[in-house]
Amino acid sequence: MSAPTAERPLHHQYFAAAIATVMTVGAAWGVWLLFQVGLAGRFTGVSLQDVNAHGQAQIDGWVGLFIMGFALQMFPPVWRARLVGRRWRLVPLGAMLAGVVIRSVAMSVPVGAAGPGLALLGSGLQLGATALFTGMLIATFRRSLERLQPWMGFVFLAMACFVAQALFDGWHTWRTQVAPSREALLAQVATFQAPLRDLQIHGLALCMILGVSQRFFPAFLGIPETSARRGWLGLWAIGVGLLLESTLFVALRLTGDHRFAAGLYLGWILLAAGSVVVVWPWRLWRSPSRNERSATFIRVAYAWLAVSLLMLLFLPGYQVLSGLPFSHAYYGAIRHAVTVGFVSQMIVGVSSLVVPLTPRTATLRPTLVLLNMGCFLRVSLQVASDWTPDAFRVIGVSGILELSALLLWAAVLWRGLLGRVPRPVEVPATGG
Repeated sequence: MSAPTAERPLHHQYFAAAIATVMTVGAAWGVWLLFQVGLAGRFTGVSLQDVNAHGQAQIDGWVGLFIMGFALQMFPPVWRARLVGRRWRLVPLGAMLAGVVIRSVAMSVPVGAAGPGLALLGSGLQLGATALFTGMLIATFRRSLERLQPWMGFVFLAMACFVAQALFDGWHTWRTQVAPSREALLAQVATFQAPLRDLQIHGLALCMILGVSQRFFPAFLGIPETSARRGWLGLWAIGVGLLLESTLFVALRLTGDHRFAAGLYLGWILLAAGSVVVVWPWRLWRSPSRNERSATFIRVAYAWLAVSLLMLLFLPGYQVLSGLPFSHAYYGAIRHAVTVGFVSQMIVGVSSLVVPLTPRTATLRPTLVLLNMGCFLRVSLQVASDWTPDAFRVIGVSGILELSALLLWAAVLWRGLLGRVPRPVEVPATGG
């Protein structure tokens, strides 16, 4: 009688799909768009639909698939429960990939009148993937005997944002594709695109990362835990901040009443304060005692989060200094600092914790150097483009550096993902 075949860990399949996405319609496509921006000498020199197609691939295909794979693999053991709907475990993966591909085609390839309908189909698949993923995890938690803890609050808020942004993104894409005039298109983008990105970046990515960090990093890295009191306080601050920044921006745009700007700024303060409350006890300015390779990426990622939040808080001051009522370049630099510097770098760090890497191929130092060089150049040159057009001439180099970093990381990770079926990662227990 033959020995049973070991089953490949679920998160490996999601991670592999996410890497395939970022290397095609994600970061690779973004590099091409960035070079077009450089040639045009302005950030509006590329198609809005191309930019948004790249954005949905990055959020849903890159970040979303990594979140799905990690959560479906790691949360049920922590909750001491078997994953509900296990037979459906790869359906969110297939639906999300199909949605990303269909939307990428519908938004960037000239398909005529069929474009909006195809994009809506792709959005529907993405919404179904997020809803099924969220439903499976909520049902799994309800079957467990675990009590609700602050880190779970962050996770459930992130999952709610995951579903909400999929619905919002589908509606927003439809409205931009069927806009009857250029004025209507600009009004749609100016009013709703920023809140959509807030929901995706601060709602989905930031909340999920903070939740995972509170539960897993004290054990994995040997750092102090965040107390339950601080965790709940941070969750409430970030939750209210997210609500304020996403709703009051729309109110500001629709009414023109600048009193809403004060509430919007309060939302940013709460986001920053909530993050500090949660992260401060970890003392990331000190080197953690375990998993130094992964810890380096995680520490630098949180440094980039701090940079992005400080830039966000300085936004009114920058507008005064530059004399611009709104700087697309500065706002985009903030987004890049958090999406690449924080989120993508966190993906690299966490993946090296939960995917076994062989010593011979496990060096990630080139990835660390190139990724942060690229991110620094992109953020600084994007801000500099408000002051000198010369910044556009070399901004494309930043994209090449970032893509090269991710290619080197993927080459290291790929062997662990597709090689011999490894021993499953054990989730360390915590006292909380």
